[in-house]
Order: sequence, then C-alpha cells, then structure tokens
Amino acid sequence: MKRAKREGLPFASVLRLTVKAFAEGKSNIQVVSEERFNDKTARSIRAALRDAEQGKNIVSFKSNEEMDNYLRSL
Repeated sequence: MKRAKREGLPFASVLRLTVKAFAEGKSNIQVVSEERFNDKTARSIRAALRDAEQGKNIVSFKSNEEMDNYLRSL
C-alpha cells in the first residue's frame, strides 16, 4: 500500500491489475516465508553453529552400530 501511494496509484487499482494478470497467466505468485527465531533461540543456534565450526561438542562414530549403541546408552 505504501508503494502504491508513493507511485500515485490507488491500492484497489494495484489489486485489480494483479488479479487480472494472474487470471490471464501473466503473473505467478510464490509464497516465501522467512524463518524468524526469537532472541533466545537465535542465540542458541548461533552458539551451536560456532561450536560446530570449532569442532566442539561433536560426537563422531566409526559405524552405525557404534552410533546406535551410544544413543541407546543415553
């Protein structure tokens, strides 16, 4: 709505033109949502990525069986 106002167009006209273009197959609509984490989660993710880059808190296994045994022991 702000852009329409800046360009001197009524928002209803923008909607009408957009719907017409979509109906005629001249426009595609893609919905993309951006992940937004709260502050606590974002800090936790950054810390985990930093640890992974530094090789901290990483458990590696030589085989699937070794991994299974480790997970069962928890």
